[in-house]
Amino acid sequence: MRESGLKSRTVRKYKATPNSKHNHPVSDNVLNQTYRAIELWYNRQRIHSSIDYKTPAQYQATYERTHKPAA
Repeated sequence: MRESGLKSRTVRKYKATPNSKHNHPVSDNVLNQTYRAIELWYNRQRIHSSIDYKTPAQYQATYERTHKPAA
């Protein structure tokens, strides 16, 4: 093909265009929504093996009870 001067051409299926000229409400970034859901609910509810199979809230409460600041 090179010898004939022919080149392959990639056709893009989608064209990314910003269309901000609309009246519809714009939602937050989906990744940010998912991250917030994980941080606010899942990571606070599930137990972690790295902190003695406790939830982060339980571990923090235990830590604060046992590590009081020196007066």
